[in-house]
Amino acid sequence: MLSAPFKLIALSAMLFIVNTIPTFAKNVTSEKDQLTKQQTNLLDGKIDKVLKQYGIVGQSIALLHKGQLIYRKSNGFKDLENETKVDNNTVYSIYSVTKLFVVTSVLDLVDKNKIELDQTIGHYLKDIPQAWQSLTVRQLLSHTSGLPEYFSIEIELPENQDDVINQMANQPFQFIPGSRSRYIQTGFLLIKKLIEQKTNQPFVSAINDLIVKPLKLKHTSFGGGDVDIADRTNHYYTLEKGKFIDRGIHPFPRYTFAGSGLNSNIQDMTVWFNALISGEIISKATLFESWKPIHYTNGNVGRYANGWQYSNDGRITTIGHLGGDDVNLRHIFFNSDPENSVTVIHLTNGRSKPLFNMLEFSVSLANIVLPGLQEKAFALKENMAQLIANDKIDQAIDIYHSFKQSPSTRNINTEVVINNLGYEVMYKRGNSSETIELFKLNTLAYPKSANLYDSLAEAYLNNKNDKLAIKYYSKAFEMDSSLEYIPAILKRISSREK
Repeated sequence: MLSAPFKLIALSAMLFIVNTIPTFAKNVTSEKDQLTKQQTNLLDGKIDKVLKQYGIVGQSIALLHKGQLIYRKSNGFKDLENETKVDNNTVYSIYSVTKLFVVTSVLDLVDKNKIELDQTIGHYLKDIPQAWQSLTVRQLLSHTSGLPEYFSIEIELPENQDDVINQMANQPFQFIPGSRSRYIQTGFLLIKKLIEQKTNQPFVSAINDLIVKPLKLKHTSFGGGDVDIADRTNHYYTLEKGKFIDRGIHPFPRYTFAGSGLNSNIQDMTVWFNALISGEIISKATLFESWKPIHYTNGNVGRYANGWQYSNDGRITTIGHLGGDDVNLRHIFFNSDPENSVTVIHLTNGRSKPLFNMLEFSVSLANIVLPGLQEKAFALKENMAQLIANDKIDQAIDIYHSFKQSPSTRNINTEVVINNLGYEVMYKRGNSSETIELFKLNTLAYPKSANLYDSLAEAYLNNKNDKLAIKYYSKAFEMDSSLEYIPAILKRISSREK
């Protein structure tokens, strides 16, 4: 499922700012000479292009090689009303990238032998519902707990976290814990309580004392839209008639801060991540161990590794986290040499056009720094997209089949990249028949994914084939009843048929 795209509009010309790179922390030294002029030009070109192509209002980007800053750039606007340009001091809400700071705190507790990831949360927290107590800390971090979701910006949330937990105490699990994953905020609500108990201090103070204060992150602080944050950018999206609307920052209650609540700028984010991977905050051994993914009860590899979004094609590992759909951090390395890594930190304040894949964009930037640092699934998608753009859908399908049949690549998961490709074809080319072919390929390869049947149904709906749309929406909902929006879609289609 991908939400319907925003109206496409063009931004006015956006000026850019490329600042020199100061040595603003003892371990963040400039290695600008590591980049050739050609590499710098390629990075500049890609970053300028996406700003215009996807209508990004403002953005700040940093690249690190082996933890050291080698490139940084800010361009676009902090606000459209005054056309104030962003710079490297501009503060952005980082949304769910906050979770990586929280994971760092949890791993610090592991380092100090205060907790174990495979211990039950009930061992540490006695005041949570009995049914939740057998869940492990690792399951909570990796979104495999099966707990119900409490968070939504569409509803008014309770005043405190105890009320949240009490309201959900008797709600059923979404699935058997450990059997699959579903991204939710509830697990990190319990992680927040765990950090508070083991550090014997409020959550915000714990994060500040471990990370913010020692690293002198002067532009990093918690706070939603109800708090004034110096230098924080406005946040935009598009509504009807192509007009930019400043949606502001959601006024998150303080108890949600473990899931989303930090604000930071590109300088502070670079200092933090350099310190993290260099072993200044937690041991490298603990950090690298945390990058091993969780396995489901059926033996399949999960999509998360202790709070990190994770993928691995056998040659390259990509870990990190998205923040909403506007912020991204990715750390990419060769499995044979984990220290030889590229980190991409990308902060934005919204955009006007859909289908900008921040993960794939970060990989494309990393691949300029270290050629070959691109997972094979991303390369497959890129090759297929080029063929489809030249009206060669049959050849695109042929190379997909070759990829899935080759002994060296057949076990690489392509579910997400082909799903994303299908949506790009649907909205960029306006070709539902090509999209249907791609989504059908995906359901054949991954027949247990409700999300893929949901995508196929959407393609049939766009192709005005209500009968098959109903068939596959119904199948998706039968497989996963947590897709709560589907009944409304089915009702709308049925009423239209009458």
